Amino acid sequence: MRILTSSYTLDRAGVPTYTYALVCGLHARGHDVTVYSPVGGHYASLMPTVNVLDPAQSYDIIVAQHTNCAYDLRAAYPHIPFVFAAHGVLPVIEQSPVGIDIDRWTAINTQVTQHLVNCGVPRDRIDLVRDFVDESQFVPRTALRADTPRVLFISNYKKWRNYRILSEACAALKLPFKAVGSPYGRSRDLVSDINDADIVVSWGRGILEGMSCGRCVISFDKTRGDGYLDESTYYKSRETNFSHFFEGDTYYDFTTEMMIEQLRRYNPDDGRTNRRIIEQHHTLRHGIDCVLDNVTRTLSQYS
Repeated sequence: MRILTSSYTLDRAGVPTYTYALVCGLHARGHDVTVYSPVGGHYASLMPTVNVLDPAQSYDIIVAQHTNCAYDLRAAYPHIPFVFAAHGVLPVIEQSPVGIDIDRWTAINTQVTQHLVNCGVPRDRIDLVRDFVDESQFVPRTALRADTPRVLFISNYKKWRNYRILSEACAALKLPFKAVGSPYGRSRDLVSDINDADIVVSWGRGILEGMSCGRCVISFDKTRGDGYLDESTYYKSRETNFSHFFEGDTYYDFTTEMMIEQLRRYNPDDGRTNRRIIEQHHTLRHGIDCVLDNVTRTLSQYS
């Protein structure tokens, strides 16, 4: 099957890393996938990418990501079966396009599903495709330390109160601390950086990558989050893709003292549990299965 997908940028961030995993997974199943990316970036050299659309090209289906890309794709290919993959509720670039023909949608969590419904998308045309990682790449290489855990902060948001709160908390507990991401310097080997740590502090895919490497994780950035995650809180946090806050019973605005409390919850056993959760709910195979199920439903409307 020839599939055309998109990502506005292919820098080292959430949707581009998802796109890379998506393309690798589909290629492994024998599908021919091309990525439309007007800006490009790090991943452009790692998979088939175009920054200019050629209407003469033929594809079986379009799986569009990012709103501005969706408009470009639909204008270039007005008659090809079309899916829009929604990854968030707040950024303008993640909003479902209006005024163009879309056959089906995918939503990365239940919050995004409800957001699409609230925006007028028919519920029976939305498929839930949870975020996924390549668990064969993000693997545990080292055991977690019994005490004095090392802390890794993965963030592409500006160095602001988020960094101050976390670094002050680590200093108070005398915990080794490292930050990677656009404000701090990109990681050259993220899997190694994660495995050098015991606690990963991040949002979204950073949480899943940490869990897949068997690390303990804390949902936090921009001064808010769901805090330290264990098996009892994982299911609730995933409904907002580990990057928002619970309704009524979580931290809306972290302080240094609150972060100290979260870091003190460190339990190496949770790292092993986190890896098991990834193997149950967020593997590459399962994610690709869900994407292809959505594609099959979309194409069946044309048969």
